[in-house]
Amino acid sequence: MSPWVAWAPTLAAEVAFAAAVWRWRRRARRYGPRAVVDLGRPEPLEAQTAAERAVWLPRLQALLRGWERVALDFGCGVGRFTSDLAELLDGEAIGVDPVPEFLAQAPAHPRVRYERLRRARLPLPDTSVDVVWACLVLGALRGRPLLQRFAAEIRRVLRPGGLLFAVDHVRPGLQSRHYVGRSFEAYAAAFAPLPLRLLEPPDARGVAVFAGRRP
Repeated sequence: MSPWVAWAPTLAAEVAFAAAVWRWRRRARRYGPRAVVDLGRPEPLEAQTAAERAVWLPRLQALLRGWERVALDFGCGVGRFTSDLAELLDGEAIGVDPVPEFLAQAPAHPRVRYERLRRARLPLPDTSVDVVWACLVLGALRGRPLLQRFAAEIRRVLRPGGLLFAVDHVRPGLQSRHYVGRSFEAYAAAFAPLPLRLLEPPDARGVAVFAGRRP
C-alpha cells in the first residue's frame, strides 16, 4: 500500500479538524459562552445547563460501577459539566476543547484541569481515563474521517471496562455549518468494537443518550 493511501484518513481528519476549529472560534467570538448551545433556544445558558444537568448526570450515575475516578469531558466548551464530573466520581476530570475562547471561560476547580486540543488527537496517554463524557459534541465532528478519528482516540484513552457516555442528536436531517445529525447506527458503527447501546428513545429535539464500555 502506498504511504499516501495509508495517511489519507489521518490527513482528511486533520484538515476537517482545522476547518471546524476555525468555524467554532468565529462563533465563540461572536456569541461568547452561549455559542456552545443551540442559539435558537430562548432560555439563558445557565437555565439550559441546569435542566440538562438534572437529566443527564443521574443517567450517568446509574451506569457507574464505583471504581471510576478519572473522567474526560470531550469537547468541554466552557466547562458546563466538567466540575460536576469530578464531583460525581469523587475524583478528577479533564476537559478538552480546541477553542481557547471557550477554555478561557471554564470555571476553576481543584480536581479539574483543562487541555486545549491542537490537532485531531487527544492529549492523553493510552488507557488513562475511566469515563468519557461527550455531551452534544459528536455532531460537531463533521465528516466521516473526523468522527472515526476521534472515535478511535476515545477508545484509545479509555481503560478496559471504561465507559463512554454520549448525548447527541440522532436524527440525520439536522445540518448546519457547525453541526450535523447522524443516526444512532452511524455512531455505533464509528465506535465499534466499543459496543454502544441506546439508553432511551430520542426526545422531541431528536436528542438521545447512548453509552457503552470498552471491551
